[in-house]
Amino acid sequence: MVYIVAKCISFQVIEKEVIVENKITLKRCALNFESYSIINAFKNVDFTYVDFCRIDISTIEEKKAFWIFLLNNRIIVSKENYKVEPLLRLHNQTYFGLQAQEYIEVRNKICLLGIPYAMGNINSLSIEKAPSYLRTISSRFNIAHLNTNLLGQLIGMDMQLLESNKEALFHNTTDIGDLFYYLTESPSNYFHKIDRLISHLVKNKNIPFSIGGDHSISYPIIKAISDNNDIGIIHFDAHSDTYFSEIDEFYGDITVNHHGNFLTKVLELDRVKKVITLGPRGLKGCQLTGELNKKHMLFSSFQIQENNDWLSAIDTDLSYYLTFDVDVFHLSLLTGVSDPISNGLSFNKVISMLDILFKRLNIVGIDLVEVDPQRDQTGVTGDIVLQLIVHLLTRTVNNKYKN
Repeated sequence: MVYIVAKCISFQVIEKEVIVENKITLKRCALNFESYSIINAFKNVDFTYVDFCRIDISTIEEKKAFWIFLLNNRIIVSKENYKVEPLLRLHNQTYFGLQAQEYIEVRNKICLLGIPYAMGNINSLSIEKAPSYLRTISSRFNIAHLNTNLLGQLIGMDMQLLESNKEALFHNTTDIGDLFYYLTESPSNYFHKIDRLISHLVKNKNIPFSIGGDHSISYPIIKAISDNNDIGIIHFDAHSDTYFSEIDEFYGDITVNHHGNFLTKVLELDRVKKVITLGPRGLKGCQLTGELNKKHMLFSSFQIQENNDWLSAIDTDLSYYLTFDVDVFHLSLLTGVSDPISNGLSFNKVISMLDILFKRLNIVGIDLVEVDPQRDQTGVTGDIVLQLIVHLLTRTVNNKYKN
């Protein structure tokens, strides 16, 4: 394999050492002058591990250790894959005061990550700010220091469930930062990064909990998770997200997918065996021409409020991925959404549905999308969405570490 020194790396020579900084992730490390001279020799050339081993440092063990250090700190990268290498920027403020951790190091945890991508919904580009918006608000509420009895009362959660999972929630959930997106980057390239990142997390037995961004991000996540497993999809949304036009077909992989047709793409995946859409409504809530895909079942908000027929659609032999568009809620409850439709579900109804789902199913991943900070003038949307995240995290922790 051919390597290069990463182009986003800068070097600052100071009195006794050299500070190396990744301009994307903002991660820093220090090198001595000998190490810096070695990197500098490879700065503008392609090289292999064999080339690297020819450098004049004392033992092969030292060379191997230095090589691993350079790779882990993304100072050198594969020339073939560097454009799709996932680069995540960690933040001093984290979701709910949780530990920040490099994704490459995480094993067997629930990983909160931001995917600040909005080019799949050009009518509401401010949704790219949702991950940082929600992270900033939630950082004021450190889970380790909260009174769980009072918190349970205030957000309508079983206090015993919250208390019994508090320690596991704090120690087994980590904030791995935001996946960097460059404005001129193609959708295909960014989605390839998402795919690589999620594949790595799942391989290491983590559960990804992604915060978007628009709903187009769900396709590469689901694709990565379903690559090696048969799964079902639980899709909370005011829309069916199965829209189709001849223009989509004409452009194909150039446009990839957008927030209104991501589920059309998901239904094409062989190892996605069932999709259950919960909460669509209104004239613009669903593709009204053609027939539903045979593995897609849809239950409108009106049906859900009248009965529990949606439960019969669940195949408990499958593991499920949960994708959650916050516009599924009633418009009077959440105004900070990108594409609102009236007659949505209440918060209590959604929480009761989630309670049933988590008791019956193995949930292998979650995403939450389409929060629009610019439209959240009162801050109520942010508050309700964070309550929802606490519910989802607590139940995920309970299923993963208590069963």
